[in-house]
Amino acid sequence: MPNAPESSAHLTGLLWGLSGGFLTYLHRMNAHIQLSSGAGQTSTSDFYFPDQDQDQFDYHLLTGTLTFTGGVRVVAHHGLLNVAFVAPWLVISDRSVRLSVADERGESLPRIELADVSLPTPTCDGTTLMWSGAQTYLLESGLSLFGDAYPASTSLAPITLRIPWRE
Repeated sequence: MPNAPESSAHLTGLLWGLSGGFLTYLHRMNAHIQLSSGAGQTSTSDFYFPDQDQDQFDYHLLTGTLTFTGGVRVVAHHGLLNVAFVAPWLVISDRSVRLSVADERGESLPRIELADVSLPTPTCDGTTLMWSGAQTYLLESGLSLFGDAYPASTSLAPITLRIPWRE
């Protein structure tokens, strides 16, 4: 299984541990985790999704769409549990922040809105813009990705985002 580099000081992308309870359950069930398209997993079990394209993001207003690549597929219970978290996006407006993933089930909607995100004030070191410890809350539209095991508004693992700074 590919791992995200441990020295993440210069990496851009999204780090997310999904949900602590969900990961604990998966480890107990000896679930198989498949990583694709550059995704990785850190030693702390967070998943890394590489930075993809930030052309739809306004760096001065801090609004728009942040896109990431990579996929995490979890398979357990002899395939009865088979969920994928692929190509996450954050859509940031002046009123809300939503985390979505690609819908691999082939349904009419191309993306599944997974979570509301509470972004802290970002920091910038001159080359990288970073939000650290952003809280995430499960949306009703994302319940099926967690096997309907959690109610809407359940707190999920926080995310950290790092994107290249652009003037």
